[in-house]
Amino acid sequence: MDTTFTYLNQQKTSWKLRLSQTSISNEDQEELKGHLDDVIYELSENGLPDDEIWLLAMKRIGTIDTIESEFGKINPNISFRSNCMLLVYGALAFMFMQLIFILLPMYLFKVYAPQINTAGHIQPDWNILFYGLALTLLLLFSLIAFKGHQLISWIKSVLTHFSAGFAFLAITIIFSSAYLTIQLIDIHGVSFKTLSIFFYMGIMGIISYVLCLVNKIELRTIQAFNRRINWKTSMLIGVFAGLSVTLGYTYHINYLPAIIGCPLFALIGWMLSYSKNPLTNLFTAQLYIMGLWLSGITGEFATVFHIYYFIVLSFLIIGYLFGRSRLPMYRPMNS
Repeated sequence: MDTTFTYLNQQKTSWKLRLSQTSISNEDQEELKGHLDDVIYELSENGLPDDEIWLLAMKRIGTIDTIESEFGKINPNISFRSNCMLLVYGALAFMFMQLIFILLPMYLFKVYAPQINTAGHIQPDWNILFYGLALTLLLLFSLIAFKGHQLISWIKSVLTHFSAGFAFLAITIIFSSAYLTIQLIDIHGVSFKTLSIFFYMGIMGIISYVLCLVNKIELRTIQAFNRRINWKTSMLIGVFAGLSVTLGYTYHINYLPAIIGCPLFALIGWMLSYSKNPLTNLFTAQLYIMGLWLSGITGEFATVFHIYYFIVLSFLIIGYLFGRSRLPMYRPMNS
């Protein structure tokens, strides 16, 4: 009996893991998993062998490929969402490797350029860095070539189980790439700097849109989306707006961060007024700008950070209060 229990648990674990890697919604996945458990329990009551129990369960429930195919007939968007996520994974993987192997070394080389001697020869430390990166890249390509399927399956499984963490990871990679790219562009190249900012912010917006599609977050109307906002979503929106403000600092234009940040956070406050836990969401939405404030709480520009933080926070609250004042207009008369 222990053997049967162990075998079936192994099969169920493998089946559920593969199911979690599909584009089927979480609600449908939970229903399928519960249905599988019920079928196996029912078959086990008849005293059937473990392999026969599993074969009969698969006939009733279906393999992962069969299930995804059937769901695809009912909902054609499943295939589209799956392809979109593959594009997102590929884009982020490329940007991550570009960040580690190209942008970051170039930025360090630019910052520590005085270490290059007058003859133009690179110091030994830079040679070590170059060969270390080249060896790491070779090992990475070898790992992908020989263990690519297992590696990709593991990464996809981790990202599926930690969707919020994946969103923060995506933002971190994109912002880091954007920051280093802008720093590597000469200060006089304002046009290319602006183009880079629009490019990276656009990429971030597309990824956010794809994640909403995959998680079936309602996007037909802004109010429908606002009602689905939770603390994780509000934090991501706050980080997104905060990054826009941070990139504004690179232009050295007076009051540009406030010009960007005030309307953005007023809009966020209005959006959060429709959510189920607005006060909690307000707090998480301003965590990024609070972090900026705390990072500059002392030093030469401390006063500027104080004023900027409280101005933006005021606009966040104003937007929230404006939204709450209009909220009763959308409520049923009997509520």
